[in-house]
Amino acid sequence: MPELIVIVPDQAKSAATLLCMGAHQILMGPTSDLGPVDPQFQVAGIDGLVSAKDIIAAVEAAEQAVEQRPDTYPLHASLLSNVTALMVQQARSATKRTDQVAVQALRSNPTRSSADAEALWERLKDPLALEPADHGAVFDADDAQSAGLPVVKLDPQGDHWQFIWRLWTKYAILRARVYEGRYASHVM
Repeated sequence: MPELIVIVPDQAKSAATLLCMGAHQILMGPTSDLGPVDPQFQVAGIDGLVSAKDIIAAVEAAEQAVEQRPDTYPLHASLLSNVTALMVQQARSATKRTDQVAVQALRSNPTRSSADAEALWERLKDPLALEPADHGAVFDADDAQSAGLPVVKLDPQGDHWQFIWRLWTKYAILRARVYEGRYASHVM
């Protein structure tokens, strides 16, 4: 049976972490880290993506502030002018689906039973979905290994890691997406 081996030379955040969850092996070194599995949204007027948890928290904080001091409504309405009710509902729905998506990713490894996938997600849920304060939170090889993911920690001085790191830096210099196939590299 073919195996999925994922190499994480640098960061694998969000969807990339989900991909790692289905792997038979995750090769990681000293610079490797996985990251939060938290839905992200584009918000008008803001560069980059915003976490669904942050959208929900901002609206809830504004609701509480206005409840305590109704005269602050114009201030909070102004601060949240680019957040729609639909966006808040989408953020809530996406956040609720996180468990389902994560368990599905863990189940995609055919050597893992459904019960094992659900138990593994229970160990991963806090550090990858509930606790991270931002999308840049680090979940390193030790964290992943102790939570039960099939991490192979590579020696930073070893040939295997040195080869991966040299290849990774070449990709970085190319500034292109490179995918390794069985017989050739593919540059996008």
